[in-house]
Amino acid sequence: MAGLNLTRTAFFSRKLIVYGSLGLVAVSVLIFLFGIFVNVLKQLNPPPPKPPTKGFGRLQDISFPKQSDVGEFTFTLEMPEGKLPDMPNQAKVYFIPQPSSGFLNLNSARQNAAGIGFTDNPRKVNDTTYEWSAGNGRSLSINIITGDLSYSLDLLANPDILKNPRLLSPDEALQAARSFLSSARSLPSDLSPTTFSYTYLKPFDSKLVPAISPSETQFILVSFQRRDYDKFQVFPANPKKGPAWVLVSNSNDQNTKVLNAEYHFFPADEGRFETYPIKLINQAWKELTSGQYYLAHIDEQHGTQIAIRRVDFGYFEPGNTSEYLQPIYRFTGDNNFTAYVSALDPGSLVVEPTQN
Repeated sequence: MAGLNLTRTAFFSRKLIVYGSLGLVAVSVLIFLFGIFVNVLKQLNPPPPKPPTKGFGRLQDISFPKQSDVGEFTFTLEMPEGKLPDMPNQAKVYFIPQPSSGFLNLNSARQNAAGIGFTDNPRKVNDTTYEWSAGNGRSLSINIITGDLSYSLDLLANPDILKNPRLLSPDEALQAARSFLSSARSLPSDLSPTTFSYTYLKPFDSKLVPAISPSETQFILVSFQRRDYDKFQVFPANPKKGPAWVLVSNSNDQNTKVLNAEYHFFPADEGRFETYPIKLINQAWKELTSGQYYLAHIDEQHGTQIAIRRVDFGYFEPGNTSEYLQPIYRFTGDNNFTAYVSALDPGSLVVEPTQN
């Protein structure tokens, strides 16, 4: 009798283990399916976005560089999708801290200048700007308030540079450009170490002209871009020249390796931002077709009929002491046409008084 009870106990124990395991599997499957259902439901009915904070108040519209008459163009939209792309309805606006008085004092500027070979005393241009000069027609200007740097090498004093037939590779140019900016302490972390562009050049008739291919390149302009903000690219006023750029020669002499360099960069505070509503992409297109845009670039040889083949959303590289990093639309098309339209909703901008 005792043996029978043990047999029955073992039988029911096995049944309990089997059914219990099946029950756990069933519960796990139900939880998994419920999770999928909830995710699908959220995708079909996403929660409404939080309203824009607009914590900086009304903003001044982007101050694009002044332009002379850029001509009249007729635009057509030729996108792969056959329509304008979807764009965000709000975006972050980042605060750019303004340089304080004495941001880069004269002693620090001297050290930066010494890093690239300028060891003599500078000449005071005004209360904020100092200039250095050195042999071989080299000159340097530094603004001790903003940190702006401008370097140039006089080609007339170095005519042999244009006669050197040696080709210049992008890797060599990039290394020389990084070394120059690092030596001048002008390569901050906000400048992306991986986002840069090249402009290939060659000498012709005592000046530099675009090279058709790297195989005939003797000079390279290396342009460094600001890193992305909120996964959006930052577009400079001149697409070929970011906030820092260096024109590198094929010279083996370090004193004549760099022909020109510019640094005009103001870091944004990524942790200090407010969200603002964005104008509809259709409104931006209307502004483009009515001539309300900033022309960043177009080839010298171009027509007046421009097919727009791409539209991007991003930020405008201020290049001056602008207080905020603001969003724009970028329209690109035939003949390397590149134009910018401010993306903030007009209701978030300061209303400028009308002039009589």
